[in-house]
Amino acid sequence: MKRYLSLRTAREIWSVFAKAFYDGSDKTQIFVLNQRAFSIRQSIRSLPTYYGELVEIFQELDYRDKVKMRDPEDIIMYKAAVEKLRIHIFLNGLDTELSKCEEKYFAWIQAWILSAHMHIFVVKQIVESF
Repeated sequence: MKRYLSLRTAREIWSVFAKAFYDGSDKTQIFVLNQRAFSIRQSIRSLPTYYGELVEIFQELDYRDKVKMRDPEDIIMYKAAVEKLRIHIFLNGLDTELSKCEEKYFAWIQAWILSAHMHIFVVKQIVESF
C-alpha cells in the first residue's frame, strides 16, 4: 500500500492498479456473466422475456469466449457441450408451474429441448464415426 501512496494523481494510481491486477483477459466479466446465467430465474417474467435475457447473457459469453481449437471435431463437441449446459441452465430457471398464458409455450420448449438433444446426439455420432 505504501507504494501507492507516493503516486500523485488518480490516473497514476489507476495505471499501477491496472498493471498489477488486470491481465488483459475477461475473466472477471465472464465470471459475472456465468454467475448471472446460473442464478437467473423466470420468476414473474414471461417465458419469452426470461429466454431473451438468457440469450443476451449467452451472446455476451460467446463474444468473450477465447477458447482456441483447431480440430473441427473438438469444436463440434465443445459447442454441443456448451449448448447442453445452456439447456440445463434454462430449464433450471423455469418456474415449477406454468401460468395459463405460458402453457402455449410449453410445446415450443419441448421441441427446442428435443431439437438440441438431437443435435448433440448427431454430433456425437459424427465424431464417433471418425
